[in-house]
Amino acid sequence: MKSFNLSQIVDFPTRITNNMVTLIDCIFVDTVLVKKVISYPHINGLSDLDAQIVILDSFMIKCHKNISKKRVHSINNQTLNNFLLMLQEENWDSVYNTNNINEMFNNFQNTLIRNFDNSFRVITTGKRRKSAIWIANGIKILRNRKRELYLLRRNINNPQVINFYNKYCSILKKVIIEAKKMHIKNQIHNSTNTIKSTWEIIKDFMGSSHSYSPITKINTDNGSTTIHEEIAKAFNEFFVDIAKNLDNKHADINKAIELLTKTNRVEYMEMKPIPFTENELIHTIFTMKTKKSSGYDGISNMILKHCVKAISKPFTYICNFSLTNGIFPDRCKYALVLPVYKRGKN
Repeated sequence: MKSFNLSQIVDFPTRITNNMVTLIDCIFVDTVLVKKVISYPHINGLSDLDAQIVILDSFMIKCHKNISKKRVHSINNQTLNNFLLMLQEENWDSVYNTNNINEMFNNFQNTLIRNFDNSFRVITTGKRRKSAIWIANGIKILRNRKRELYLLRRNINNPQVINFYNKYCSILKKVIIEAKKMHIKNQIHNSTNTIKSTWEIIKDFMGSSHSYSPITKINTDNGSTTIHEEIAKAFNEFFVDIAKNLDNKHADINKAIELLTKTNRVEYMEMKPIPFTENELIHTIFTMKTKKSSGYDGISNMILKHCVKAISKPFTYICNFSLTNGIFPDRCKYALVLPVYKRGKN
């Protein structure tokens, strides 16, 4: 090791038991790059193997943390109120001054997205593990006491102390199990959707999470492609034509037509669109579930409920215009498709 300028810097015991001490960890440092090194043990109180702390003088080590980050909008009471004020100052002339439903809705949504982006700035956040709610202050005190007892047990070879420590660990384990059970029961009892809450509890204890990555390549009948437009077109064609590719060999079309012709023919009243009011639209939006998830525009139901009174007038006008003319805006037909493949399938 000396030929590579590497020197051992740990010269103290790293594992201490009741009847022996050993040095089982070796740390080597390049003495050419580092002129001064300080090392000393750190008793963690969890095991008989101590940690080592190494201080390198005038030496920078660049650490790369493998933390998944995501870009989110900063949403709080201040930004929500600012977003509401900006919408209230809009006159929505671009919505009322056109007779094209697509242009009308595009102008409405563009105005909404522009104010949304100006109000809620984008920030980068790292995914942090949530602290366990079931860990009460009493369990924290018991846990700290266990660490003290462990150090006492390690340094004193006393059968009574060892026996007391083992019993203490057994009691603490039972307390933790009961605390987890009580927390889970309260979660399920206070939930409106027990099945969803149960799966959330399972995922939380298993530590599983979903991370969606954008599709960069897809295999089709015509070969592989990396062009985003062709990928979207391939998914669209698959879902549009899926009904045509079903097994319809056993379907009797003539029998179905005959059944329809034999049904009681009743003259139905002509359907006429009845315009609805702003209050009806506001009530309908408030009945939707308050979710933070959003579509391609980034606006969630929570944001929509907060600003519905500021946009109810132009939105009602667009909906009534669409019903009267029988045309649905093309932009409302967009959707985000996130395929999640099952394990073992391509």
